[in-house]
Amino acid sequence: NCIDACDDIMRKLNRPEGLVRYDSEANLEGQKVKKFDIRRLIYSAAIILVVSILVRNLLHLGDLNATLIRAGSSPYSERISEGNIKEISNLYRVRVDYKGSQSTKIGLSIVDQRLVEIFAGQNPFKLSGNKSKDVIVHFRFPQNVLVGGSAKVTLAFKNDKGKVLLTKEVSLVGPLK
Repeated sequence: NCIDACDDIMRKLNRPEGLVRYDSEANLEGQKVKKFDIRRLIYSAAIILVVSILVRNLLHLGDLNATLIRAGSSPYSERISEGNIKEISNLYRVRVDYKGSQSTKIGLSIVDQRLVEIFAGQNPFKLSGNKSKDVIVHFRFPQNVLVGGSAKVTLAFKNDKGKVLLTKEVSLVGPLK
C-alpha cells in the first residue's frame, strides 16, 4: 500500500520513516494519546454482551417449539351444553416444530385452569425427529371463565414420560357478559 511504498523509499534515501502514516492530530502535536478511553470500553462491553446473549440463546434452544394461531373465521363459538350451561369454544391451529433426533409422543394439557377442556384430533400425537406437525385444538369452557370477554390459560406440551417440554400462554375469548 501507499504507506509501505513511502517507507521503502524513505529507507533508501536514509530518511526517517513515517512521512505518510495513520495518526491523530494530538499525536502529531506531541501530546500523549490515550490508548483506551471510555468510548472504547463501552463499545467493547456492548459487543461482549451481544455476543454472549447470542451464544446463550443458541445453546439453550429447546427441542420443541410451538406456534398457536387462531383458526376458523370466528374467534369463538357458543353452545348450550347438557345441564343448560353456556359453553364457549375457541379453535386454534398449533404448529409444533420438533428438533430432536428420536421420535416422541407429545401430549397437550391445560396447566392452570380446571374448567377449560382441551380437545385435539390426537392427544397425544407422535412427532418424528426433525419434523413439524399441525394440530387443530379446541378449547371448551363455561362462559364464567371469562373476565371482560377474555381469559389466559397455559398450555403444556408434555413428552410420553409426563415431563413438560414447553408451555405457551393462550388467550381465550368469548362474548362480553
